[in-house]
Amino acid sequence: MKSVKSQEKTLLLIGLVLSTLIRSCGYAPQIALKEAFKDYFLIGVAVNDLQVAGYDRRSIPLIEKHFNSLTPENVLKWEKVQPEPGLYNFGPADTFVDFGRQKGMFLVGHTLVWNQQTPDWVFQDANGNPADREILLQRMQEHIESVVGHYKGRMIASHNHRLAFFRPEEVGNFISPRGVVSHK
Repeated sequence: MKSVKSQEKTLLLIGLVLSTLIRSCGYAPQIALKEAFKDYFLIGVAVNDLQVAGYDRRSIPLIEKHFNSLTPENVLKWEKVQPEPGLYNFGPADTFVDFGRQKGMFLVGHTLVWNQQTPDWVFQDANGNPADREILLQRMQEHIESVVGHYKGRMIASHNHRLAFFRPEEVGNFISPRGVVSHK
């Protein structure tokens, strides 16, 4: 039996192949992807700042027609949400949430902790030296609880938790977010 991840990849590949074939024949489908698969799964898309702010006007009709699930490209990444200790900027991520909610879409957060797009201060102690494991765990827990608390009840899911780690070469071992913050 195939794993769920394998099945998702297979369906995505089938969808891409069908989309390419349909486009190459010059036929524009009359039914939206989200309608064609509504009995099976949600159809999601990652959106950027320009799209949710309304500046990329050409993509909005495509998003509205074909998708019923949204993920932000970068607005929930640590460097955007908390660029400095204790300083949170939820504005762009709030715009994403408002955009999706206004359109009745399922919202999937991406990504609270990752080894990329994380400010340097996260990895440094008060003296500018590499932070130890306890400092990193404390910062990660505080950050996750703050962001999740801010969006509680407004964002339905989050993914990429398996990718959450801090530069192992600086910490000395892998830090799993599952061991830091329990699901609340």
